[in-house]
Amino acid sequence: MTEDHLVLVDDDGAPVGTMSKLEAHRAPGVLHLAVSVFVYDGFGRMLMQRRSDDKYHFSGLWANTCCTHPRPGEDPAVAAGRRLEEEMGISAAVEPYGVLRYEAADPASGLVEKEHDLLFTASFDGVPSPDPTEVGVWRWLELAALRQELSDQPERFVPWFSLASEEHPGLFNAGPPVVRA
Repeated sequence: MTEDHLVLVDDDGAPVGTMSKLEAHRAPGVLHLAVSVFVYDGFGRMLMQRRSDDKYHFSGLWANTCCTHPRPGEDPAVAAGRRLEEEMGISAAVEPYGVLRYEAADPASGLVEKEHDLLFTASFDGVPSPDPTEVGVWRWLELAALRQELSDQPERFVPWFSLASEEHPGLFNAGPPVVRA
C-alpha cells in the first residue's frame, strides 16, 4: 500500500484533515472520504470487477466498477472519473447518486474501512481495459442475476457492495438508475 494521504471527515462528511492511507485503515479505522462508481451499459447491466488478488485488502472479492479515495483538495467527481480511467480504462462522465456510510473489517489483512462513501453512476457501452494490478476479472452482469448472486453468495462480494444494495436499492433495479443527488 502506498503512503497516499486520505481526507478525514466528520460525521457530516466535512473535511477535517488528512492521514496516511495505512494509518487511516489500521483498526479501529478513521472516518475518511471515498468514492464508488457504478457503471451501466445500454442494456442496464452493471460492470463488475473482482478485485485483484494483490489488493491490500478485500482482495479477490467482487465489487462495483471501481472505488478510490479522493486526494486532498481533489473534487470527488474528479476523483471518481480519474479512478474509472486508471482502474478500468474507461473515460465516462460520472454523476452523483448518493452517500453510503459504512465500516467493514477485513479479517485477512486486519485493515478496516471506515468510509463516508460518495456514490457515482456512469454509462458506458464498450469493452473496458482494466489495470491487471487492480482488477482480476471483470464482467457485465444483468441486475436481476446480480441481485440473485448477491443474495445467494454474499461472501463473494466486498462488504460495501452488499450495504449499497440494501441502502440504495435503486442502483440494483432494472436499467440504469435515475441520478439523484
